[in-house]
Amino acid sequence: MATGLVMALSSACGTAPSEHPLSSDVLSPDVLHPDGGATVEDAGVSPDAAEGSDVGGDPTGQIWVARVIDGDTYVLGAHVDARSPDGKALSGERVRLVGVDAPEIAHQPDEPSDCWGPEATEYARLRAEGRFIQLRYDGLEGLRDPYGRILAYVHDSDGVLNEDLLALGYARAYRGARYDDARRYLKLERAARDARLGLWACP
Repeated sequence: MATGLVMALSSACGTAPSEHPLSSDVLSPDVLHPDGGATVEDAGVSPDAAEGSDVGGDPTGQIWVARVIDGDTYVLGAHVDARSPDGKALSGERVRLVGVDAPEIAHQPDEPSDCWGPEATEYARLRAEGRFIQLRYDGLEGLRDPYGRILAYVHDSDGVLNEDLLALGYARAYRGARYDDARRYLKLERAARDARLGLWACP
């Protein structure tokens, strides 16, 4: 688990940083990728240069996170030949993480964000954006949600992002569908809640 990725962010809930259980560790490039995990920049590939690019850095050398929308939804970059199981090009596809429900962020200036939404989004951005990943699909939930987003577990060289979001209190376990890891994800959520990590410290 990428426990070194705990972020020192001012809480959107009004909790002073020094009082919050996630405020002790400040991110640095060494903390972000302690094992030297490859990024798109390492391979000399622009995150926008999906088509016609021969990239490397994970076992497939095919997929990376081009942009983080919020804590549990990302836009993919991919080699032109990389395809989803239903045959669609992965470049530009949105992926929704299976089994996690991160707090919402404001998408309009007059909208409020949920407590710990900005922190969850920033964690995902620093952890995954521009970095090579692998997708693992779920046997129970299916390939896509009603909005057409790919449903997947996101693996990088630090572990499984879905699991770390739950374990560090950046997301709740999703309860709106059946999925393979549901029982274990509820246990991860319970441990974070008992420790009052992240969103579980919100009022």
